[in-house]
Amino acid sequence: MATICGALTEDNLKDCDVPLQSGTRDELKIMNFADVTLTRDVVTGAITAITQTVPGSAVVIDGQKNSIAPRTEMVKVGVYKRFDHEIKAMGFSISPIIKKDLESAKDGLYIGVVENFFKGADGSAAFEIYGADNGLELDALTREANNTDTQGGFEFTFFTDTNKEPRLPASFFLTDYATTKALYTAL
Repeated sequence: MATICGALTEDNLKDCDVPLQSGTRDELKIMNFADVTLTRDVVTGAITAITQTVPGSAVVIDGQKNSIAPRTEMVKVGVYKRFDHEIKAMGFSISPIIKKDLESAKDGLYIGVVENFFKGADGSAAFEIYGADNGLELDALTREANNTDTQGGFEFTFFTDTNKEPRLPASFFLTDYATTKALYTAL
């Protein structure tokens, strides 16, 4: 049976015992969209498994002080409502091999996984996947050598440029926080 569109069914209440908290951990994991298969829980919609063509091949982008900045926004696309997914990040290496890698990255499609500071009471809100359905493009890449805020590092923006996502960023969760963290670490 198909899910009925256009109906709210869950209360959205604040939890005084587990208050919402802003911010993300200082690490972003990026994977090539074509190299990943996601398994989704049919009841919750959460991703319960990430299978990579080459296990452990996710690229890590280190962050500092909330420099990993994911964002989502509902947008209208013709008669439909879809979602923009965006992850801004900083790159703190400007080596020749990094530059060569970034030149190649401009033509790719990616999935990004971030860890929120807020985990929720059961840990199910800790990890989110951006670009799960259609992927993210490296939409912007900037480096200002004299910028004291970035110390001359790269500023990345991964974004759903053309093909908008049909859903909000997917939660990544299996059983509990510790199990999910181990799966994330292994990416």
